[in-house]
Amino acid sequence: LSGGLTLEAGRTADGASATSSGTVSLNAANNIRLLSKGLTVSAVSGIALSGYVESKTLATLTTSAAASNVDASNASNIFSAGVTATSGGTGSINLKGTGNTELKAISAGTGGATIEVAGSVTSTSTFTSQGAVSITTPLGSDGNIDLTGAFSVAGNVTLSADKPGSIRINNIPRDTVFNTVTGGGAITLTSAANAITLGVSAQAITGQGGDAGQASGLVTISATAVTIATSIVTQGGNVSITSTSGAVTASTGANITTTAIVNTGTTSGSVTVAGAGGVTLNNVTTTGA
Repeated sequence: LSGGLTLEAGRTADGASATSSGTVSLNAANNIRLLSKGLTVSAVSGIALSGYVESKTLATLTTSAAASNVDASNASNIFSAGVTATSGGTGSINLKGTGNTELKAISAGTGGATIEVAGSVTSTSTFTSQGAVSITTPLGSDGNIDLTGAFSVAGNVTLSADKPGSIRINNIPRDTVFNTVTGGGAITLTSAANAITLGVSAQAITGQGGDAGQASGLVTISATAVTIATSIVTQGGNVSITSTSGAVTASTGANITTTAIVNTGTTSGSVTVAGAGGVTLNNVTTTGA
């Protein structure tokens, strides 16, 4: 199509209000290609786009019923000018695609949000989720995760950037738990007024060295207080952790290791920890390789 496309289900003709339940679905065997305009989908009960979607301008996906989900699950989706998505209060958002993708406003319910893009994921807009969040740039994409808008997530956060991809989330307006964070480039997590917890059960942060033995990127964590619940491991990447009012506290068995890849001539990384309210650490290893 050369124009835009609007799809609605369970709403009045003008789209202004909900009239009943309704779902917009696109079967996996079908696709929507908009060559110059954008896709707007609004449904009461849910959006399920299994087929491939290409939207040249901003794509808008919105549901309204409490348990409604937004699901655009085809890995070939192309959101050329970004995508905004809103689910119901207990619903979820699942977005997949290829190529560098900008997230406009994202608002997920307690079902959380899953974002997987074969390219870089960027955003200067608000990202809100009442549930867990997973953001991934898969193997071979070399994609970064760079979210500079307000990132407010009630559930645990999992981040994985394909090496040498970097990760930056620097506007965190609530206490946040990062389950696992993996990347080859720099990893930066910043909260000016709240606390950050690193790890739940698996290794908290993994800095991946380059294929030619290059050191992984600098890990920089800054928050009012930082809890290191599970270990931080880089392959030669420096680690810098700062608490601006509270303490930096490592749980039992949560160690920091910056040993470079063996036999590469790469220097192991340094570790710098500054806690306004004190510092409690376990084993810190910056030798080897």
